[in-house]
Amino acid sequence: MRLLAAMLFAFATLPIVAAPVPKEVRNEGKLEGTWKVEALSTNGQEAGQKGTFWTIDAEGMLTLHGAPKPPEANSQITFKYDTRTKAIDYTSIAGNRNYPGLYELKGDTLKLCFTLTDQTRPKAVEAGPDLNLWTFTRVQPEGK
Repeated sequence: MRLLAAMLFAFATLPIVAAPVPKEVRNEGKLEGTWKVEALSTNGQEAGQKGTFWTIDAEGMLTLHGAPKPPEANSQITFKYDTRTKAIDYTSIAGNRNYPGLYELKGDTLKLCFTLTDQTRPKAVEAGPDLNLWTFTRVQPEGK
């Protein structure tokens, strides 16, 4: 028994060498970056905004802009999101309005779905009454 315990201790103290995690896997589920608006559905109807850009930083601050490169100033909107449950909250910095939502991230396509009229989180990431459904594609950084 002592020999088994000694062997387990010896193996437990060996350094663990891990292969580097590929960038695609490290960033999986992360919303940070610049996103181009491809579509917006409001109350189940196609709406404008196509071709504008959103940049989300590591703290969840959102910058809205009309060209791929964001301006220096941030807007007064922030996101808080949970990569496990895919819940997301769109909140004004003044704190006077919160829109609960869900998101779906598949590769370089992001979909955000927010409730428009009440504080109930949508059940799915899909268009419908009282919902905003945004569809984005990730803008690759220059030089990539």
